[in-house]
Amino acid sequence: MSKYAPLTDYLKRYGGDEWNVTFSEIEQILGFPLPPSASTHRTWWANHGGVMVHQKAWISAGWRVVMVDKERGQVRFMRQVTTQRRPPEPPGGQWLNVAGAMARVDPRHVAEVRRYQGAADLSVRLDWQHLGPAVRDGRSWRCPVIAAVPGVVRFHVFRRGLHAFVVRSARDLAVLARHPRDGSSESETMWQSLRMADSVLIDYLLAEHVTVGSGGAIRAADFSDLRDLFLAEAAAIAVTRETGLPVLGAA
Repeated sequence: MSKYAPLTDYLKRYGGDEWNVTFSEIEQILGFPLPPSASTHRTWWANHGGVMVHQKAWISAGWRVVMVDKERGQVRFMRQVTTQRRPPEPPGGQWLNVAGAMARVDPRHVAEVRRYQGAADLSVRLDWQHLGPAVRDGRSWRCPVIAAVPGVVRFHVFRRGLHAFVVRSARDLAVLARHPRDGSSESETMWQSLRMADSVLIDYLLAEHVTVGSGGAIRAADFSDLRDLFLAEAAAIAVTRETGLPVLGAA
């Protein structure tokens, strides 16, 4: 049995799709110090090859290393997904019972939903629009032209067989596309995920692509009301999670 087997066992049992951990925490799991090369050579954490005994510890468990910070002694693992195809979505959008689904996303969303009359039967339908691929621009990506209006963007992030998502709402999508870093933890997750991606596809939602149903009535979303914009973002996260693929940076 490999001496790195405790790390393999830990990753197999881990419930999430993304694991941010320090070198010292890994050492606690293993029960012995990592070799000096783990702190001095980024290649020690490389996935390619996969023949070294320590690489097999995470690759055999179905995980990959996506970020290493040697200075801070931190590493990010992500569960591997074997397909890079866009998950199928029913034509005409998806209806989501928001009150139930949002409880699985973030408690803050539930509080927002309760502001609506008849929240118990509140549903949202999303008609995703495919904007197309982003183009690499240095260390980041240049997004296709998008309107300077409120909306929700969903990035398909592909890296070495892994397919994950980043979902963000913004009062001005054009600003979000040009300046993804605004100092928030969500924007930093988005920036780091895009920077390390092999390829990026983009979907988006404007108010006209979101329908809200409650109490037997159906209406178009109004993103000038930030409650509707927040509602659409939360529904987008919930719907995307139904694919079984990870949504990065979401609670």
